[in-house]
Amino acid sequence: QVMRAVNRTNAGILVDMLHFGRSDSSIDELAKLPREWFRFAHVCDADARCPDTMEGIIHTARDERCFPGEGTIDVKGILAAMPPGIPYALEIPRVTLTHAVGPYEVARLAVMACRAELDGERWQPAAAQAAAAGRGAKPARVSA
Repeated sequence: QVMRAVNRTNAGILVDMLHFGRSDSSIDELAKLPREWFRFAHVCDADARCPDTMEGIIHTARDERCFPGEGTIDVKGILAAMPPGIPYALEIPRVTLTHAVGPYEVARLAVMACRAELDGERWQPAAAQAAAAGRGAKPARVSA
């Protein structure tokens, strides 16, 4: 509605999967929007159920999103409904895990999880996180 109301060529949509997954929006509705409106996507996963409190909602959004494949949001479906070639970023704050294994390892795990989800493979977060915890918080190179 906003995009139609402003009717500006320099306006666009950023799809944040956490908020999209918890909204009343549907993938079918997303797929029907004009392709030129899409500018960017924030990729993550979460339980589609919203926490009961505003504190819980903010905590999830800012501190503890899930890697793709760990939650109930249809990450692949949302990406498939958007035009190919738009940029997207992994927006997956994991404060607890970052304190345990360090930011480089969390980034590496995020890339692994996203690749597995998009390639249709089974992501095994418990095994990956246990392996990461065994290595400690040593920085690891992130290869994309």
